[in-house]
Amino acid sequence: MKNFLAVRQDCALFLGAIFLATANVPHTVALRYSILALMLLIVIADPARIKDFVSSNRQVVGALLLFFIWALLHTLAFSDWRAASFSELQGQLLVGVLFFFVGGALFTGQHPLSVIDLVICATVAVVFSEFSHGIHEYLQTGVFPYQVSATTSGKLEYTFFMNIGLTCMLVSLVVGGLLGFGPASRLPPWCLWVTVTLVLVTSLWAGARNGLIGLVYLGLSMLAVFLIVGRRRFEGKKVWGAGLLAAVALVSVTSYSVNKDPRWHSFYDSANMGFHYKTTDGWLTRNNYPLLPNGNVVDESAYERVAWISKGLDLILQNPLGFGYARDAFGYELKQESPKANVGHSHSGFIDLGVGLGWLGIALWLFFCGAMIYRGLVAFFRYGQIRGLILGLLCTGFLGRMVLDSVNKDHMLHMFLFIVGALQAELGGVKEKEEPLRSSIKRPVVTRS
Repeated sequence: MKNFLAVRQDCALFLGAIFLATANVPHTVALRYSILALMLLIVIADPARIKDFVSSNRQVVGALLLFFIWALLHTLAFSDWRAASFSELQGQLLVGVLFFFVGGALFTGQHPLSVIDLVICATVAVVFSEFSHGIHEYLQTGVFPYQVSATTSGKLEYTFFMNIGLTCMLVSLVVGGLLGFGPASRLPPWCLWVTVTLVLVTSLWAGARNGLIGLVYLGLSMLAVFLIVGRRRFEGKKVWGAGLLAAVALVSVTSYSVNKDPRWHSFYDSANMGFHYKTTDGWLTRNNYPLLPNGNVVDESAYERVAWISKGLDLILQNPLGFGYARDAFGYELKQESPKANVGHSHSGFIDLGVGLGWLGIALWLFFCGAMIYRGLVAFFRYGQIRGLILGLLCTGFLGRMVLDSVNKDHMLHMFLFIVGALQAELGGVKEKEEPLRSSIKRPVVTRS
């Protein structure tokens, strides 16, 4: 019986790793659903795990269910496109909720590997494939690839997952290793450093500006944690010196990306023209783009995205209750307003969420993510749990990316919910009755996975 349970557990971990490594690969929807179905069968066979997960994470589970219930009620009572909302609800939110519970149930209790190990292994597989393709392109053409991705459907998807993997690796290396909280992964540090380097190189090849913003946020977050925790563990001069070196490296990466991408040069004027969207309609028809004062065509990406955000905010103010749930609710409403509309989603997760489910939908999603952020940061700063910091950084990074990208949909939403559900489960051993680690910042507790 024990051997059977061990085999079942190993199969679940293997399926989780395959899901994370392939979710961003184009044309793998059927594979994703098949993996979900198999993991559900494994979870259902052990209902005690689901019960333990729910009982240990009542607030977070309740917040997610409240969000789902509001989306369901809104679809039934208020949606302007009820059939589309039902379809979207099943393919987006219902599947996402199932991934959340599957991740939580699978990683409740003792496991040979953490979900962090799975994320990092998947990151290694993807980044080595991307780097190998880049080297092949260079040998064939003499030029490294730029603003393309060979392993995912686009640069958004690539940098989204790379930033998740980078968060896990940097926290393990910096907080777990340098600051002494104990490694978050079983992989050796040299392997993590090599992978971090490849992630940075291939992310710069991808050339996604919003990916760079996420990278800068992660770098600043790690720098802040290092300075806060490290100044009480090491000599002040050493900490500030290391922090300065890290800041210089971060500025150098940012400067390289800005200089490499000519779109930054016209970003402000293009964004300003997009903000005053009523004076032009290129953002609506996606052709005949306006000209800048210098006579050049606007940076289409900056112009469109800012115009869509500006218009989306007006739509949310126009109907605070929301028009109807859909991953591209913004495009649905524009097409009802104008036959000229040629827009899908708004490229801002918060805009599509607000246009779809209104202010209450945004508030409930923030409550769900906020509950996880609070749980994670308390687990780290009070109990010295390194996974708590990873959970907090992943959730804040996801919310930040939602402002500028539609990441709360499709496989990106499913991956996020699977990972945070698993992290919540792994934090389940931290009980409020335990004595707080009041001195954990001065003398971190070393934990082993």
